[in-house]
Amino acid sequence: ELKERDDTVEFIPARVIGRDVVPYVSALTIDGGRAAGMEEQMAVVTRRGLAGQIVEVHPTTARVLLITDVNSSVSARIQNPESRATGVVRGRVEGGLVMQYIAQNERVQTGDWVITAGMGGIFPEGIIIGQVIQVRRKDVDVYQEALIQPAVEVDKLERVFVIKRPAQPHEAGRGS
Repeated sequence: ELKERDDTVEFIPARVIGRDVVPYVSALTIDGGRAAGMEEQMAVVTRRGLAGQIVEVHPTTARVLLITDVNSSVSARIQNPESRATGVVRGRVEGGLVMQYIAQNERVQTGDWVITAGMGGIFPEGIIIGQVIQVRRKDVDVYQEALIQPAVEVDKLERVFVIKRPAQPHEAGRGS
């Protein structure tokens, strides 16, 4: 669907060739790297949705920080006809994802889909992140939050696609 919305987007296929074994770190290594046109801060996806982003690039490999990592954050939106609520999706130590900073007056319910909001320039708008499995509201809080089941099973990834977007006009002169 992303390719249909923006035909300037390219997908670089990659294979998972390594996984971090450090506790509380959700990252993996993919083949390709700089030689395949990969750069830091490129989004990594599968057919099912968002997997993460590239945080390190080497000549023939790249390191991907998965969306389930506690250091990961993605601007997101609830995909619900009654609510276009926005917030930030982060990885949880306990596993899974949490969407934070959802205004208390927004309607969010179990089963709603969560997609990328397209803010920040790394993740294109409209990529599926996951589905709401629990909503947490407290009348005394300014915000509510939602627990999210990721669309992508990051533990089982074997093949991914890196999204290569064309340089923006303000980026064209960089590095020269």
